[in-house]
Amino acid sequence: SISLFSQCYAVAAALFGEDYRDRVIFLREEIDVGFTALENREIDLMAKVRSHTMEQEVSLTGFSFTTPYLYTGLVFGGEPSYVTCAENKNTTGACNNLKVCVKAESPMVDVVRSLLPEENMFEVVISFFDEYVDYLNSPTCNVIADNQPIIAGTLMRTRKVIGPYKIGNQLMSNHPLAMVTRDDDPSWSDFVTWVLQALIMAEKHNITQQTASEMPATDVFGEKFKNMFVNAIRAVGNYGEIYTRHLEDVIPRQDMNVINDGTSGLIFSHPFGNLLGSASSGHVEGGILEKIFQRGYLKCGILDQNTLGRFDTEKHTPSGLGVDYCYALSAGIFRDYTEETKNNYTKIFPIVSTSMSSSLNQHEMDVINLVEVNLINDVSKKLSFSQPIFYDSQEGPLALATYQDDVQWAYFVYWAVSATFYAEERNITKESSNEMPLLNLFGPHHKPMMRNIIKAVGNYGDIY
Repeated sequence: SISLFSQCYAVAAALFGEDYRDRVIFLREEIDVGFTALENREIDLMAKVRSHTMEQEVSLTGFSFTTPYLYTGLVFGGEPSYVTCAENKNTTGACNNLKVCVKAESPMVDVVRSLLPEENMFEVVISFFDEYVDYLNSPTCNVIADNQPIIAGTLMRTRKVIGPYKIGNQLMSNHPLAMVTRDDDPSWSDFVTWVLQALIMAEKHNITQQTASEMPATDVFGEKFKNMFVNAIRAVGNYGEIYTRHLEDVIPRQDMNVINDGTSGLIFSHPFGNLLGSASSGHVEGGILEKIFQRGYLKCGILDQNTLGRFDTEKHTPSGLGVDYCYALSAGIFRDYTEETKNNYTKIFPIVSTSMSSSLNQHEMDVINLVEVNLINDVSKKLSFSQPIFYDSQEGPLALATYQDDVQWAYFVYWAVSATFYAEERNITKESSNEMPLLNLFGPHHKPMMRNIIKAVGNYGDIY
């Protein structure tokens, strides 16, 4: 995708300045080879269409996903009448011959399987997305199913589909697309993420390719890269300019792909993927999750100046949105967590912002709640963040923060938070917590972690 070229060029410009174009090598990898190429250091950054799912992030160890650059999802494309059949989940009468092709062993298989009978779907092996066309032009299928950018009508027409072709109007799933780096170099992962954030922030503040000099300088990555944001915007423009040039005709911009004006829905779950596929061996030896388990309780800090996590100074009892997320983590860790034992398994402490990073680095705290997601906290203080649990008009997005040196624990916290969003989206409450999926990604002990979290604190709406 040309839009992904722009993102790569933005990163290159942030790194090298004006002569960035001569310093980028684009490699067209087969679909399932990208992660291998990244692991083998054949590439530094994977920019192709990759859904940020729990399965991919946790089970494919060694990789780090950026902030999503596009929110999309599964759509159907193909012969117009059969696309309508697929969207309506109709396989009877005139729709009896519906044949949907989906890439084998991809996250989309489970989505299609949840919508249509097995006899109407066909898992196909493809190395490049162009090969979908071969299946559409054969008797194998009359509809294909994948992420919207892949099968969007404009693109498929350039790939010579025979006969009428239509892309459906309904997103059948939510898939945030992200770029991927190796997780053994947090500074590089942060660099890529914040270049992407700069493209978005430039649009928010109406800074364009022509006015790129208005972007702020920064020294968080060192003096050499102080003009990284200026250089990135000068090279490719802001996010809106990139979208208009390369995506608007394919995916009209709407919903979560527009800049938030205070009304956009920003609390949402990321897709899980196949949670019961490959089983994890459990806790990383010497990792924070193992230490918490052996210690017998979670040490959870709350920034004391934040009203979303309060301490009753007379009773010495905490309460608030942030506190419930401390209890949620404990419930996910300890199977015998109950309302009566929650304070045995959860020790909650007020934390001042000046000691936030050191208390995590020195393992005085396992996690700190209600921390602002910003450039300094991420890069200079070396924090990892969950999805934001609250958007403050003054402070910005607030999230759970862990120290950057323990990937497994950061993932555990991230997906524990996402589980509360998932539950609200599906109207799963404390009483129906057994409807939450089981998972093997953190070892057998944590298989019911998401059920236990919702049973303990409810969904995000309940907590709020």
